[in-house]
Amino acid sequence: MNPIPHRLRYALSACAVAGIRLTPDRRRFLEALASRSTPFVVEELVQSTSSTTGAHEVTCYRFLTALEEHGIVHRITLGQRRAVLLSCESIDYLVCRSCGVLVSVPEPPELKSWQRRLAETTGFQLGHHWHELEGVCPDCQQSAL
Repeated sequence: MNPIPHRLRYALSACAVAGIRLTPDRRRFLEALASRSTPFVVEELVQSTSSTTGAHEVTCYRFLTALEEHGIVHRITLGQRRAVLLSCESIDYLVCRSCGVLVSVPEPPELKSWQRRLAETTGFQLGHHWHELEGVCPDCQQSAL
């Protein structure tokens, strides 16, 4: 028996907790979203799911809105495009504001110790975080010359 991957398990249980009913099409949408550890451009995710399931694109967008409202997905902007990823992991990125290229960066050890101190000081139980640092990638810098 094939175990359910971590991201999909998170998405399914988060939907259950939020009271979001899962149809077969919605489950396939979650499977597509959970298959990637990097952000999914919304239009590509919706078109892909719509074409494979036959679900209307508006239905996919409504489901995505519900996932965002319940904090199951996190939205970021890649250049001029909206993208989403599941909210089950802490992720740090550099994003080029010109072309939208995305580069994953490792979390510095200082951040973990700061988070620990912050939790102790405030009494908060911290969850996941997302850092998106915007700038201009080397290729776009070069092409601007």
